[in-house]
Amino acid sequence: KMDKSLMVSLGAQVYLALPWHIGMQSGHSIISTTQHISCCTQLDEDTWSEVNDFRKALTRMFEAQKKDVVFFEIATRLSRRPHLSIHCVPIPDEQAEMAPFYFKKAVEESELEWSVNKQLVSLGRDGKGLRNCIPKGLPYFWVNFGMGSGFAHVIEDEDRFPQNFALEIIGGMLELDAKKWRKPQKEQNSIAKVKMFADWWKKYDCTK
Repeated sequence: KMDKSLMVSLGAQVYLALPWHIGMQSGHSIISTTQHISCCTQLDEDTWSEVNDFRKALTRMFEAQKKDVVFFEIATRLSRRPHLSIHCVPIPDEQAEMAPFYFKKAVEESELEWSVNKQLVSLGRDGKGLRNCIPKGLPYFWVNFGMGSGFAHVIEDEDRFPQNFALEIIGGMLELDAKKWRKPQKEQNSIAKVKMFADWWKKYDCTK
C-alpha cells in the first residue's frame, strides 16, 4: 500500500516517492504506478512513456548536482502480484563511469547460480527494448545508467536470486556499510527528507 507521506510527485499514472527505509544515498527514490501493476513488462505505452518522463527529469535534476542515476527494477514472484518498484539511486559523476562495468562483472560472476543461460540483453536509451526482449510473465531484472544504455536479464531460479542484488553492487561500488542493504533501517526523518527532495524536484517536475 502506498504511503502518501513519502510521496514527492504524482502524475497521471505514475508517482515518485522516497523509500520507507534510509536510502543508499541522499536522493534515493522510487518510481511506481498508481494502478496495481507488477512490473514494467506489463505497462502500456502511455504509462511506460510517463515512467521515462520521470526518469528524464530525475536525470536532469541530479546532473545539476554533478551526479548520475542508476535506475533498476527487480521483478520476481510475479504470481504474488507485487507492486512495481523502480529504484533510482544517485551516484557521484566520478564513479558513474564505472557503474556498467561493476554490474556486468557481478552478473558474470553470479548468473550461473540463478540462470542456466547467459541471456544479458542490451537496452538502448530510455530502457528501449526491455518490453520487447523480456517475455511477459517472466521474472527479470533490468538496470539503466541515467538515460543512457543498460541491460536486462531473465531470472530463471528466483529462489537463488538475491533480492538486494543491485543495492549490493551499488553499495560495494560506493564502499557503503553493508547494513544499508542487508538490514535497512526505517527512515525516522521522512518528513524532512521528503521536503528536501521536493525542493530539489520543483524545478524539474515533469507533472507540471
